[in-house]
Amino acid sequence: MTAPNHSIKRKSEDAVAGIINSLKPSGTLTGVTAFKGFSGSDLSVPRYEVVAAEAEAEVFGVTITGNWTVTIRVAMISNANDDARSTHQANAATIEDVLMRDDVVSQLNSQSIGDFTAFLWHPDSGTDTVDGDTFKTEISGTLYAMPS
Repeated sequence: MTAPNHSIKRKSEDAVAGIINSLKPSGTLTGVTAFKGFSGSDLSVPRYEVVAAEAEAEVFGVTITGNWTVTIRVAMISNANDDARSTHQANAATIEDVLMRDDVVSQLNSQSIGDFTAFLWHPDSGTDTVDGDTFKTEISGTLYAMPS
């Protein structure tokens, strides 16, 4: 492959954040801010974060195929002083429902991300934590994608 990787991690974050925004049911995630990547912005709550934590190029022998395995983490974060746990759980469920759809790949590819093609999405794990007054629900998955 002679072309650069075209920032596959940023494109993956854009695509995942895009499907959460476009596929959430009307009236859900109200007041929740989306952050992508390692944002330099002040991180308000409630928020969800989409981070491509790792990307590994597919290599066969000495051939770089252009395909990537991208580890995606999506976290819903709320403050217990501002949101009831039930509100946090409803917001997290909305995100999880989007990421568990059987058409995630076609939805990712419909996001008009230039030079990006997803070909497999595999949800891996989900966790819930409470740290002081912070609720955090995270779902991790593996995205197989390539610059197209």
